[in-house]
Amino acid sequence: MQEINKVLSKWNKKTELGNHKISLNLQADINKVLDEIDDIVDVLGSAPDELSRLSSVVKNAYDEYNAAADGYLLEVRNSVSAIQNAEKVQSKVEEIAKDLGVDPSGVKNYKLITNYIKALRVVGNDIEADIKEFGNFNF
Repeated sequence: MQEINKVLSKWNKKTELGNHKISLNLQADINKVLDEIDDIVDVLGSAPDELSRLSSVVKNAYDEYNAAADGYLLEVRNSVSAIQNAEKVQSKVEEIAKDLGVDPSGVKNYKLITNYIKALRVVGNDIEADIKEFGNFNF
């Protein structure tokens, strides 16, 4: 009986040591998982503030773009009257030159009027196209 008690005593110590070792291994795993979760919680915890800040940046940029686009479109509309005025001046020069029997292209800067009118029309059309293209925000 003494031998049985001796064997059981040693066996119980081994069992206790084994349970303790398993407990230590599980505790390390638990700590590792908790650290991972804690890191994720920290990252996700700062997400609302960061998303709010970025949302503000995007909204401000969007508002700034729209204000600039509106200003350029106003200038394009103003260019219509500038073109009409240039065409009127061009017609007057041609009429007076015809009455005098001279070539209107001999009048200083007369040729520039045609070039400026063409350039202004091209730039105005390009600006409107650019605003449509660049302002196509899908959000």
